[in-house]
Amino acid sequence: MVRSLLGLAAFVNYTLNLFTPLLGSPRDAFGSCMVTNIGSLGLDTAFAPLVPYSRVPVLLAVGSAMDRPWVREGKLCVAKVLRICVTLDHRLIDGVHASHMAKTVQKIFADPERELA
Repeated sequence: MVRSLLGLAAFVNYTLNLFTPLLGSPRDAFGSCMVTNIGSLGLDTAFAPLVPYSRVPVLLAVGSAMDRPWVREGKLCVAKVLRICVTLDHRLIDGVHASHMAKTVQKIFADPERELA
């Protein structure tokens, strides 16, 4: 019953656009990606489910930065490590493309000056 009510509310609000002018919210309030900060709760890993009424194909769960063992220039050291967990709608993005995107994000975080300059 709850699923049906949420589906009806999403249809009325986002497809028919009946209540958004009254509430002052944009037509699609969620945009194209949702980000949740689980790090503020002291967590470093979470699996965020896709929420049908949000119509968002990408969810990011950003964990807390924690001290972890890390290898730099062949030597073991302690470094701050941040986990970003991603949930993707497989109807819109294939696993191969998602892995390329993940590798690109890793490169950017590893050396932002070189990758973004």
